[in-house]
Amino acid sequence: MTGLVVATLLDREGKWLADSSSRGIGVAGAALIELTSDGVLTLDPAGNLAPAGEPVANPILAEVPAWVVGRKPKKAIEHLTGVRLPRTRAEGLIIATLADLAADRVLVEQKGRAFGVAPVTRWVPGPGHEMLDQIRESMRRVLLQGETPDARVAGVVAVLSGLGVTHKLFPGENKRAITQRAKQVAESNWAGEAVQKAVKDVQAAAAGAAAAAAAAAAVGGGS
Repeated sequence: MTGLVVATLLDREGKWLADSSSRGIGVAGAALIELTSDGVLTLDPAGNLAPAGEPVANPILAEVPAWVVGRKPKKAIEHLTGVRLPRTRAEGLIIATLADLAADRVLVEQKGRAFGVAPVTRWVPGPGHEMLDQIRESMRRVLLQGETPDARVAGVVAVLSGLGVTHKLFPGENKRAITQRAKQVAESNWAGEAVQKAVKDVQAAAAGAAAAAAAAAAVGGGS
């Protein structure tokens, strides 16, 4: 699921639909959702993440349990996205996931320059993009036609809803309707307690990051 979240946070031209802070929150949340859905993590009676017994199926997430066990989901997301040189753990997960998607030819890396000066990297659909097309089509049916999602699609929608970017998936469509439908999916009974808690904490963390960014912009604009 983490790979699907990373892939769907890119538009068809390889541009990110969310800023770097929000991407980190989304991937951190997706990792927790994937691990709890797979039975690797659960919540103990105190509400902290704890081992649930199953091995980690996604090698990219192999170290995540050791990083988050003993923390509440919100604190785990903060830990994964917290400042750490040379990059946050969430940024490391994004880099590894992009490399994995490129190895599977789902995405292709393209390097260029913005305005002919600043170097930029974009990740565009590759020869093996059928998986990405399928998930986008499933999301279109869920968000635009009201179809009931399976757990995988619901998880991706929930994360993107928490980041406030679901409407960007379908430019030209009714933004408000898509946002409301995505919120409805995120709040539906599609997963267990630990997963739902992770989704709520993604939403809270994203809202906090947005508020902090707005405050910083206001300070900068007033100086």
